[in-house]
Amino acid sequence: MLLNKIKFTSGFHTCAPRPVSRRLVQACSAQSNKKPNSASEPSLQNAIRLPPPLSSIAIPNSVYSALCGAVVVAELGLVDAAYSGDWSRIGILSTEQELQLQQAVLIIAAIHGAEAAIAAYLAKGKGVDDVGELLAVALRAFFFGALEINKVSQMEPLR
Repeated sequence: MLLNKIKFTSGFHTCAPRPVSRRLVQACSAQSNKKPNSASEPSLQNAIRLPPPLSSIAIPNSVYSALCGAVVVAELGLVDAAYSGDWSRIGILSTEQELQLQQAVLIIAAIHGAEAAIAAYLAKGKGVDDVGELLAVALRAFFFGALEINKVSQMEPLR
């Protein structure tokens, strides 16, 4: 990995190799007063290329709808496998596996609840003040998770 081979230094400050955030890159570049003078000292801008954040990835509406449909089908299948008892009755799952799936459903529900709160908070920050619309955003985030958070993060501010 390129990051393990590079050690950025400037005066008494050392930016040791570690997972790099944009703030760290900016802090290291602001503290560096000397220009690289050889090929052994690459510049920060050339050495580190950070991927764009996931929230900046635009998802087309048709793909978004298809992904939401796939998420709902997977969630309903998981709930059916965990709670119906049909799958263990015909021998596809054991009762232990059903209990594990029930625990997985509860964990996923808790995560989706947190995602609903995050999406509503982001929507409120974008200027959505209508309680009904905030509730709709929260419900979509509960069912579709990170897909709705991505959609809300790309909304244009209303104010």
